[in-house]
Amino acid sequence: MTGVTMCSRIMTKVASELEELRDAENVPGTENSSLNSSNHSHNSESSHEFPHACLVMLYSLPGNNHCFDCKSPGPRWASVTYGVLLCTECCGRHRSYGVQTSFMRSIDMDDWNHKQVLSMLEGGNEQLHGFFERHQMGNNYDFSSSSITSTRYRTKAALYYSSHLKMHVEAVALSGAYKGREAQRRKQQQQQHHSKQQPVHHCGRQQAKIIAATSSTNMHREHQCVRQS
Repeated sequence: MTGVTMCSRIMTKVASELEELRDAENVPGTENSSLNSSNHSHNSESSHEFPHACLVMLYSLPGNNHCFDCKSPGPRWASVTYGVLLCTECCGRHRSYGVQTSFMRSIDMDDWNHKQVLSMLEGGNEQLHGFFERHQMGNNYDFSSSSITSTRYRTKAALYYSSHLKMHVEAVALSGAYKGREAQRRKQQQQQHHSKQQPVHHCGRQQAKIIAATSSTNMHREHQCVRQS
């Protein structure tokens, strides 16, 4: 089973689990936090363990069976900021960057909320790897040194990626029940195509940026925006 051809049964369960998380956050007396706070804080009343079907989908995404930074197998830590999975050792390094650079969660020990899970499902190790490769910051460019590895997470390119992943997740959350990565990207691409035929407004430009930073078919468009990073 791959991220592209996820069976309908699992997809239905994923959507159901995500709606349960969303509903829990909307229970009276709990805070319905924004993505910004969901990435950088923990509300025990509206967070839960990583849902099972969502976990199956998460590890089906390309590259997610190995640590993003060092390629160790079986990563069980996550950078919600970038939507990638990491090993215990690399998690410690990311924690040292500070939560504003890389907000870490344990797949097994921490609680998760709706948008944090969405960030992981809409991110992925291979997606960020492709982004870094286009900016000469991938693992093929001798990023074995921890000091060099940490540098790439403080570049304009990394900030561009994380901020647009965040906006993308906001858009996915507002779109209703989750239908999977490919369905969401097709929908956004159709909206982008339609917007090209209409007068360009601020919201249209913003949506185009979100698609450009996160879609596997459009992510090359960010290059000119961050080439000085």
